[in-house]
Parts: sequence; C-alpha cells; structure tokens
Amino acid sequence: MIQGCMSRLTRLELSMEDEHLRNAAWLHDTPAPAMVSLKLSVSPTASPAILSALFAWNMPRLESICLTGFRIPWDAQLFPRTLKEIYIDETYDLWSYSWPEPNSDEDDDEAPPPSAYLDHPRYTRDRDVLPIILRCDQLQSLHLRQCSNMRCGSAAALGTLVEAPMLRDLSLHASSVDCVHILSHLDVSKAAQIRLDVECGFKTGPYDDALPTLTQFPDAFFDILQSCPYITVSAASVSGSYTKAGGAGFDVRVDLFCQWLEGYPRETWQPRIDRVDNCLAVVGERMSLTHLKGLRILHHDSRLREPIQSKAVAKLLFELPRLRHIVLEGFGDKRGNMPKLWSYILKYCERPHLMACLKRWGSLEVKDCYVLHDPMYAFLSVLCAQSPRAYLSLANVEMDDKDARIQELVKPHFSMR
Repeated sequence: MIQGCMSRLTRLELSMEDEHLRNAAWLHDTPAPAMVSLKLSVSPTASPAILSALFAWNMPRLESICLTGFRIPWDAQLFPRTLKEIYIDETYDLWSYSWPEPNSDEDDDEAPPPSAYLDHPRYTRDRDVLPIILRCDQLQSLHLRQCSNMRCGSAAALGTLVEAPMLRDLSLHASSVDCVHILSHLDVSKAAQIRLDVECGFKTGPYDDALPTLTQFPDAFFDILQSCPYITVSAASVSGSYTKAGGAGFDVRVDLFCQWLEGYPRETWQPRIDRVDNCLAVVGERMSLTHLKGLRILHHDSRLREPIQSKAVAKLLFELPRLRHIVLEGFGDKRGNMPKLWSYILKYCERPHLMACLKRWGSLEVKDCYVLHDPMYAFLSVLCAQSPRAYLSLANVEMDDKDARIQELVKPHFSMR
C-alpha cells in the first residue's frame, strides 16, 4: 500500500522490526522523488543493519533524514545535497552488547561480535563521513549517535578542514576516538551560532579500552569553549553557554563519563585503566579562563579520574579578574578534600591585593556540600565586609558545627535551606 504512494509521498515516519527492515523490498527499491522528510526506526540489535539500498537512492528533495537502530553506508553520493538535517542513531555500542551476532557460530558470550572488526562485510560500502558534510552544504543539524566505523576513509585526502557554515546543531555520541576525529576535521568557525553536544561513554569501534579525556580534543573545541563566559565543569564533563545580541551564540556540552569503565568497582575481568586528570585541570591547561564571569563546579564520583582539588579551586578563584558568580555543588563527602576550600581561600585573603577580588563577587551558591563551620564563618565574614551586596545561598549544606552564628552573620545576604 505504501509502495503505491511513494511517487507523491512527502513525509514518512515508520517503526518496524529489524527483520522487516532488512526484507522490505519496497523500502529498498522504490524511488521517493517527492520525499522531504524521512524518519525510520527499528528495534535495537547487537549488529544493526547497514542498508545496501534505500528508496533506490532516489530522494532528490529530501531535507531531513532520521534513522534509528540502523544506518546507511558512509558514502557522500548516497546523501542528497538538499539535506538540512541528518540524524543517525545506529545504537551500536560494543559495551552494551556482548552476545554473538545472529547466525554466528560464536559460543563465547564475552567475545565481541564479528561486526566489531572493520574487515567485516557490513562495512564494504563505507567511504568517509566527512565528505557527507561537505556535500550537504545546507546542513544545519547533524546528529551521529552510537555509529560504527566513523573513522573510515582518509580525512587527509580532503586537503583542508571541512567547512560547515550553516551548521547550527552538532551532536556526537560515540567513542572519544570517533568524536575527536570528526571535531578535528570540521571547521565551524564561520557559523553564526552552534550547539555542540558530545558524549564519549560508548565503544563504537575496535579501540583499546581507555578513559576519554579532554587532552584528546582539538584546539578548535577550546576556541568555542573560550567564547563562553559561563562554564560548568566536573571531573568528567564541561559545558558552557554564550548568547550574542540578537539571540545567536554558542552552547557547548562534553560528557566523558564511561559507565562501563568507571561507574562500578573494578571487576577482575575488566582491564586496568590508567587514571586521568579531571576536566577542570585540563581546561585550565588548554585555554585561558580570565574571561570567565561565572563558574559552576560540580562533584563527580569516579574511581579513575583525579578529583578536583580544593587548593586548585581556591587558587583559580583569585586568578579570574572578571569572575562574579560562583556555584559549588555536590561536594558532600566529609572525607573529601573540598571542605578545606574555605581554609585555602582565607589564606589568599591575607594578601590585600587578592582580598580586593572579593569586591567583584556578585553571588556565591553552595549546594549539597559538607563544610567546616569555622573557616566558612571566617571567610563569609570577610566576604560580607568586602562585598556587602553579594548574594549568598546555602542549600542542603551539612556543617560539622550547628552554631547559628553563620546564619546571623549573613542573614541580610542569603537564603539557607
């Protein structure tokens, strides 16, 4: 029935089982000359399909393609130039699926599926991902999530970076190796605005198990992040936002957390993974932070990432001349190092030229944290004197002392819940 309508059908949204997708001849062989928007999804499998044909590759008016649970080959010639939106979520993750492929003779449940190896026949028609972006010069939204073989082809053959001046929304959810590959060869410097969303907690290729780190990211990423006067950072993530006049701007988020590697106590069968530095330390090394107006620091519990150190935070706060808004959240561990933060800050306040920095602080919010009363009280006494109009907020804060003096001291400035 659908087959008879394909010559005039402009939009199609369809969900089906993987077996039906592979065997639907009309879906493979029938041209769709009027198709503008296509949305197809199938139930996830351990080895998602890579279709050898989709509507006879005849979709000359297609502007939006959304594929979930499978994909088409990485070949620029198969993607219509008219595309403005590409969303492909292959749901391919070697950490999520450890059972053999269908029709495989493999009996070892822990062995990777045959499709984990790039000489598998499913990758025969893959060419290169980046020329797809080059061909679709009107592309505004690109989402590649849990896709296999994203490093196929040779980016060096392109000669230069791939420009994407119309791109407004870029989402990459894959292995860090794959994400960094795309980011390293993509030039979005001419984009008036960009939303960048990167998650690296997947294994989408035959790579050694290693913890993603920001040190792998290209300088161009930090150039975008440096445009953001407000950033949020934890041991495993960083995000930022910037809005220009007229509504254009940047929105950046990178999440490096790998549940399979760092979310659980190490089992004997898991590989030994080297510890890596936290994101705040790497950001401070790769770019200047003196432009920051707002800094939000979140706790993130990971056995494989170095924790954010209170001494480093205290030093940083006094190195940011434009800083006005500070948020500390989630540091509730009594045995952690963050309760010492206020003691370190007090030491910096002993230097008159550094104490003057407090006059610029417009707000300080402390949420879900454990603090030591005496140094906190002493610091807030100094802050209230230096910045009497500062807004202070303590939410769900546990103290080692129930002394009410701290509430009386800053009652005109803050809310305490």
